[in-house]
Amino acid sequence: MQKEKDPCPSASEALGARSSSSPRISPFVLTENRLNFLHALQREGFQVRMHGYEFFVRKSLFVCALSLLPWSGIVLIRLIPWNREESEASIIKMLNILRSMDPNIKPCILA
Repeated sequence: MQKEKDPCPSASEALGARSSSSPRISPFVLTENRLNFLHALQREGFQVRMHGYEFFVRKSLFVCALSLLPWSGIVLIRLIPWNREESEASIIKMLNILRSMDPNIKPCILA
């Protein structure tokens, strides 16, 4: 049986290590685009705190911590286990917003 590829990046990928063919850099490198993402989340009814490349997101309760790694084109999303149902529903909306701004972003969802 063939082993499935892990959807999450290796440590070197997550930290932005480059191969000879460097990956495309995400638009989220720019503060303006991260602020646009913040405002898009707020328009969807989320309460959000942004700290650089990290977002702490609430709906009725805390739903996730989201970290953008724009040099790698990756977004790490930490689910909240004690609010799993609302967390999963919220992440679907957030991924739709992220992909509308960067169609090539690779999500890594951590439970």
